[in-house]
Amino acid sequence: MNKIAELHLEAFTHTEYNPEDKVPNYVGIAKASAEITEQIAVEFCQWLDYNAQQREYYPMRIMTTKELFQEFLKTNK
Repeated sequence: MNKIAELHLEAFTHTEYNPEDKVPNYVGIAKASAEITEQIAVEFCQWLDYNAQQREYYPMRIMTTKELFQEFLKTNK
């Protein structure tokens, strides 16, 4: 499980739940998910900026955004 999956699982398991409601707190889960998404987006941008400043870009080939994101995730395990 990667960092993002762990963060989402934590959000699901720690969201307040009232057993009398008989359904999970979907609004609370959605808010937690949005906060996680924003946090990861900011961290990814900071990671890209740092690597650009350090001239430590990955191999001398053009990488897709998805490939860069996968490299970012590897550094945040």
